[in-house]
Amino acid sequence: SKDSQGNCRIRSLSMSTAENICRQLRNLRNPHSFGMGAVEAFFLSDNVIVCEGQDDVIYYDKFCEQVGTDLYGEFFSWGAGGADNISLVITILQELGFEKVVAIFDGDKEEAANRCVKSFPHYKIIVIPENDVRDKEVVKQRDAVKGLADEKGQLKSENLQYIKSTYVDINVNL
Repeated sequence: SKDSQGNCRIRSLSMSTAENICRQLRNLRNPHSFGMGAVEAFFLSDNVIVCEGQDDVIYYDKFCEQVGTDLYGEFFSWGAGGADNISLVITILQELGFEKVVAIFDGDKEEAANRCVKSFPHYKIIVIPENDVRDKEVVKQRDAVKGLADEKGQLKSENLQYIKSTYVDINVNL
């Protein structure tokens, strides 16, 4: 990173932060949280906005037009992959030397936000006055669905041969 005078600074992540990233990379519900968008954020000079998820990134950007202003920062990836991941993202940014970071939490995540306020007093932590960035309708419960793999992603034995032959077929056609 560069300091305010333009001097280069070299930093690295702590071992515990690196281990936390490795755990996050196995998060099947938010595989994009530490994808290319996240990697690009590490090459910003500063001014990073971290929010919970992709809805937040989309709508906070959309709100700029509605209120007639621009934000002076860039969003971290497509969000942190949930409120509980914001602390990890902020830790990474802090260890890499980012000085200007803002985190935005939904109103129902005040406890997670308060932990960040205590851990990162030099960053701005915002809790919005509502429980989400936008209204959402009730989601109806769905019936159970049978898949190729179990709930943990382990391929079922009865589908092993099917996947092997399908992958051979895919590779032959690529």
